[in-house]
Amino acid sequence: MLKATRIIPVTTGIIVTLIIIVSLITMAGSPAGAVIVEDTLVSTPVDSTPVLDGIADDAAWAAAPATVATISGGWYGTGDVTMKSVYKDGMVYFLYQYSDPDLSTRRGPYQKQDDGTWKKIKYTAYPTPSTSMSDETVQGLWNTKDPNAAYEDKFAVLWNINTPGFETQGCGVTCHWNDDRNHGKFGRKYTPNAGELVDMWHFKSVRTGAVFSGDLSMGVSNIGQTDDQYIDSTNYCPAGASCAQYGGTLVGGNKDWGRRGDPRINSADLYDDNCSKIADATWGGTKCAASTVVPANGDGWSKMNPLPNQTTASYPFVYRNTETAFDNAAFAAYDEMPAIKVRPTTGDRANLPTGARYADGTWTLEVARPLVTMGNDGVTPSTKDVQFANLDAQYSFGVAVFDNAQVEHSTSAKFSLSFADCTAPALSLSKTNVYWASYADYTAMTLSVDYSVGNSGSNGAYAASIVGALNTSGVTTINAPVALGDIASGGSAAATVRYNVPVGAVSFMSTVYATADDACGNTNNYPGPMPGA
Repeated sequence: MLKATRIIPVTTGIIVTLIIIVSLITMAGSPAGAVIVEDTLVSTPVDSTPVLDGIADDAAWAAAPATVATISGGWYGTGDVTMKSVYKDGMVYFLYQYSDPDLSTRRGPYQKQDDGTWKKIKYTAYPTPSTSMSDETVQGLWNTKDPNAAYEDKFAVLWNINTPGFETQGCGVTCHWNDDRNHGKFGRKYTPNAGELVDMWHFKSVRTGAVFSGDLSMGVSNIGQTDDQYIDSTNYCPAGASCAQYGGTLVGGNKDWGRRGDPRINSADLYDDNCSKIADATWGGTKCAASTVVPANGDGWSKMNPLPNQTTASYPFVYRNTETAFDNAAFAAYDEMPAIKVRPTTGDRANLPTGARYADGTWTLEVARPLVTMGNDGVTPSTKDVQFANLDAQYSFGVAVFDNAQVEHSTSAKFSLSFADCTAPALSLSKTNVYWASYADYTAMTLSVDYSVGNSGSNGAYAASIVGALNTSGVTTINAPVALGDIASGGSAAATVRYNVPVGAVSFMSTVYATADDACGNTNNYPGPMPGA
């Protein structure tokens, strides 16, 4: 991969016994170039921020280093997620890209039948797991995809807030395979101990991905949100069930166990089912009525878009507050109506504006977030979010891909986010010794010069190297390049450069050239690019 370079100006050298040394000094520069970083996503400072349109053609992304997360398991199987991050003015931006052969937006729609009734296209993707099954059997079911599943593509990033097990196990510390299996669930999510939290960013292509743009057509940029959620230690089992099998006690109050949404300013600001609702005695609140039939016109819940059948390609949802009353006569047999109503969320839950695009078999997500998020009062930092308040710290996370899947997701190993300072390393060069290394070198006129390259800056120098030297009086350099390795702030590295001195030369000038990468992967040249290199 090509790296952009920065030029460091030269100073006047001094004559020292046959050698004129040209010292190296530094000059500030802007970030450029990109390298692949393993296990760590490096967020770099930028002069201009990316536009959240899902296209990712911004200069900020072109200059940012990339990190690749390999994911496996679930319906997606094995693949790679390419990640980048940049930050500016109190905001941090993330780019996620991964391949997906099919755009999935047909999220359980209602379909009109020949007899005029409506049938919900159910999401029935796998045999029901049970407590009698071994973990191996359940995991085998997890990886079995039903091609008739009607759901949506999703993507998740889980960040550790204060869960110690995350640092060693990654986001898998929240997964509990056995819990709720007798209710047909593939386990549940919650943190191991009371008070422990994990921040969950959950992009849902239908429910949140286009709430500001309204179109999920292939190749169209969508402006929406990533759902800001969190995971706590709630270990909940349904009323009337034996809690012993879950290894915990009934704490109640959340049908999703440890999964919760961040607080909203208005409780109505979120997606909702497009159906007729009835009271739900098991969990409290309401739920959709019989799932096989949409109730008759005028029920107050079933809605449609201004035009019928705008469902599976461009409009797999109904916009709340812009929909019209359900009109059965407007639909022909096998027309479909969305089963979900969407609108933007607000408050603490709305911290993740997102630009998304599916094109050429690839999902591209651009997500922004304040480094420090506020709660709904706009003053107090949110306790439900990871806070990037310390740019010298590292933040653990993992990613997951849901390929047309409600639950079954492919996951990555644990990664870390760090924030880089792209200031060029402050390198200087000094001569420590000039000598003939042996009688053979003397007779061959091979002169050795020991140099010390110091780093007086606050940032490390990486993969430093003396790349060569230009000399006067016919002198040539024999052994360049000479690798120096990494040079920490305040440290130095030693190197020996060997010169062939022609007979008759009594002095010569040598301009020594070096390179070193900064923390952002930019290659810096000292005192400038070596001519002819």
